[in-house]
Amino acid sequence: MNKPDYLKEACGHFLSSWDEKKYTTGEQIVEALDECGGDIPEDIEVWQPFELDPPDEIAEMITHLSVTYKTMFELGVKYAAQNKEELK
Repeated sequence: MNKPDYLKEACGHFLSSWDEKKYTTGEQIVEALDECGGDIPEDIEVWQPFELDPPDEIAEMITHLSVTYKTMFELGVKYAAQNKEELK
């Protein structure tokens, strides 16, 4: 199983779409938001509740949520391994 791109998964919570040919990883999306100044790049669409947030703050929110996703994934893997061991 490939390691999930937690940043890209978190992007979907704050962003409705992005240019998938240009941004192939969550890291690229976060960098674009961080470096764009005051305006969201034209090839990134933001969910309405976050439209007025500065791009760098959206990037920060994506990063924080990705840590939560990573933690949840790691706990799920750990729990599954424990269950597998208990079933033996």
